[in-house]
Amino acid sequence: MRLTSVTRPLVRAALPLMLLAPAARAQKKTDSTIAPGSGAAMCNVLEPADFARVGLSVGAATGNVDDDGASAYCAYPSPAGKIEVDVFYGPATTAPQAIVIARTAMGEVGGQFKPVTLAGADEAQITSDGAGASAFTSIVFRRGTAVLSLGIPTSPRARDQLLALARIAIGRIHRT
Repeated sequence: MRLTSVTRPLVRAALPLMLLAPAARAQKKTDSTIAPGSGAAMCNVLEPADFARVGLSVGAATGNVDDDGASAYCAYPSPAGKIEVDVFYGPATTAPQAIVIARTAMGEVGGQFKPVTLAGADEAQITSDGAGASAFTSIVFRRGTAVLSLGIPTSPRARDQLLALARIAIGRIHRT
């Protein structure tokens, strides 16, 4: 096809959209949902690209699995410090059981948790307790019978980063 004075501006205008198309397809891949009890695959609830979107550089997650694949403890290597996502999606079969798991997760993290609004969550609480090298900001949230605990190093942006990550993760969890 030969470009003319009429078609050339149209092609130039469409070029940025054509270049974004592969990125849009890649984005769609990461927006898949995780299945209950899927073991290490539950670490895909957040991927390195999700962390990059909020300003955190991480490598691929390594995970330990427990509860016959219903719990995954995911660690992400990062120059910022310890980044962890724990997914409990399957050990609880009722909301009261999930509440107990969320309370246990908060107890394991420690600190003073305070309620926070997170669209799609039945409950969400956040803490930024900690000092020095062990300073850690965490959010624990529950959606149906799924419970997630996310923790990142404390920083001036940590609360906003955690909430953004939690919004991504909650979109990948079916309500059970």
